[in-house]
Amino acid sequence: MNNAHSSLPAVAPTAPAGLQIAVRLGARVRDKADAIDQAARLLQDSGSVAPGYAAGMQAREAQAETFLGHGVAIPHGRAEDRALVLRDAVAVLQVREGLDWNAGQNVHLVVAVAARSDAHITLLRRLAGLLQTPRLQALFTTGDAQQVIDALQGQADPAPPAARPAAVDLAEACEWTIAYPNGLHARPATRWAEAARGFASRMQVRHGGEVADARQMASLLQ
Repeated sequence: MNNAHSSLPAVAPTAPAGLQIAVRLGARVRDKADAIDQAARLLQDSGSVAPGYAAGMQAREAQAETFLGHGVAIPHGRAEDRALVLRDAVAVLQVREGLDWNAGQNVHLVVAVAARSDAHITLLRRLAGLLQTPRLQALFTTGDAQQVIDALQGQADPAPPAARPAAVDLAEACEWTIAYPNGLHARPATRWAEAARGFASRMQVRHGGEVADARQMASLLQ
């Protein structure tokens, strides 16, 4: 373990849309609650949240799923805790040996979100796009915090993915308009996925030419 990286975070002061990114590599954690507390401390130490935000993040875990998939979790505060957010930021805690998040969920990157606006949505969409890629796997063990920051900022991105197949609706479909002022970010995506998993039917969401699996938060975020 690199002690310098485990004790002091690397901070990107100029992230996309004014979003600050703090990273701690090789973190030692006891359990999920400890990981959330450490990530919240990173946010607080960077001047992004006020004291008390950690309690909101812990409470959020009891309300909704924050496991993004493929070794990544995105804990965040509740809507009522938004006043504690001083500026949009994320804190990335790298747990190289892995952490049991929930039953059957192993996490290597804890990406804690503090947002007063929609500045973090682009980052979460990029993070969702990194799932199941070799580049994401490299972030689980890297000793270079800047590598994590660059991946989240979209710098040195790999070649663009192959074109997606044309979007096709299922046999049964309905159309409606929603008015989420901040877009389909982590909270509503979580609720959508949880509701969809309660049905046996295959479900998808289409917006224009893009299609998402309604049961997967990561798919919805993309």
